[in-house]
Parts: sequence; C-alpha cells; structure tokens
Amino acid sequence: MKNNGKGKELEKKRRVVVIEDEACDELGSLNLKLGAPVYPIMEGEVKSGKKSKLIGTTPNRAVCQVEDCRADLGNAKDYHRRHKVRDMHSKASKALVADVVQRFCQQCSRFHLLQEFDEAKRSCRRRLASHNRRRRKTHPDNVVNGGSLNDESGIRYLLMSLLRILSNMH
Repeated sequence: MKNNGKGKELEKKRRVVVIEDEACDELGSLNLKLGAPVYPIMEGEVKSGKKSKLIGTTPNRAVCQVEDCRADLGNAKDYHRRHKVRDMHSKASKALVADVVQRFCQQCSRFHLLQEFDEAKRSCRRRLASHNRRRRKTHPDNVVNGGSLNDESGIRYLLMSLLRILSNMH
C-alpha cells in the first residue's frame, strides 16, 4: 500500500514538456527568450533535468557590475566576487549600476537607490531600522523589580526611593 502512495507522488513530480516547432532551431535545441540574448537548452538537458557543461566556453568570471568598470574580480576577496562589486565601489557614496545612480548597502550586500539611504550612511533605512529595533529591546540589567525603567511603575519606584532618601537626610 505504501508503494502506491510513493508512485503517485512520483507521477505528480514528473512534468511533460511540450515544445512548439517555432521555439526550436535547426539543431533541435530549445531556445528560451529571456531578454536580449537567446539561451539554448539542449535536448538532453530537458530530459534529465541536469545542467551540462558546454565544451569550449570560458568559465563565468566575476566582473564588477558597475557600469564602465567591468573589472575582473578573479583576484578579489571572496565577498567582492560573490557580490560582483569592487572594494572601491562597495565603499563609494554612489555608483552607476543598470543606468541608475545607486549605493552599495553593507547590510543587504546589494545596490539600492540613493533615496533609500540617510545622508552618507552605508546601510539602507530598512536595515538600519531593524538594527535599531534589536538594539532598543529591553535587557535584563535594565529591569527594576520586574519592570523596565521605561515603564510607569519603574519610574514611580525610582521617584519614591529618591523621596525616601531625601526625607532621611533632614
């Protein structure tokens, strides 16, 4: 009985790919039109679902995504290769990326529009807000008699304590 359940699961996972003749070229490969370039998918890839390495092509080299830079990041640190940005552009106040002036956010590790930053900050407002929220959480050392120093009962306790101290001084 359990085998029948597994068989049904496998049937659900299998998908039939129907390819129209106009989507194929003369070599029998499928062309996916995802923007400007055309990416061919060979017939074997569709059947197996595995990626195949094209012979004779150069491996993808990490290059800086800032326009008019395109520097090779082969010798750069891992972080800069992974995020495709040169060290100087990650620290710059602005850079041209995708025809838009942007700044690299150190928290998100991506470029944002300049409007998303406060003045010369290197982190976007959204990430700074979440960082500040975490910092402002009540900590155990700020607690007085089970309450926070910020709440009304904590303030009342402090005032009463000060009044007692002052009344004992005379």
